[in-house]
Amino acid sequence: MGQAHWYLSRGTGLVSLLLLTSTVVLGALHSGRASTGAWPRFALHAVHRNLALLTVAFLGVHLSTAIIDPYAGITRLDTVLPFGASYHPFWLGLGATALDLLIAGVFENPISGCRWQERSRTPSIPRYSLRLVS
Repeated sequence: MGQAHWYLSRGTGLVSLLLLTSTVVLGALHSGRASTGAWPRFALHAVHRNLALLTVAFLGVHLSTAIIDPYAGITRLDTVLPFGASYHPFWLGLGATALDLLIAGVFENPISGCRWQERSRTPSIPRYSLRLVS
């Protein structure tokens, strides 16, 4: 069962990365007011939102299987506390930092009180770059 956790963790991590890439691209297209006859803006927004939710689901499975996998010995604290892990501390630190930024981005909107259309898309680019490296 240990190898199944390892493969599931790596697979969901890769799928999360691909979904996050698609989400960032669609978000950039949507904020740039891109639309075509086949893809009106409301459809682009709906696909962007659903891909973001799917990304969070796959990321949750990725984190859960990484914690369950006994080979790496990753704890729940290692997933949110950057650079504190004993297993590949640099790469896990980048992943933990990216997760913290992703969580901050999710909760940024209600705290700041601004609508999502008024926010700049620049905060998502560093988050995506950090996820890509980790």
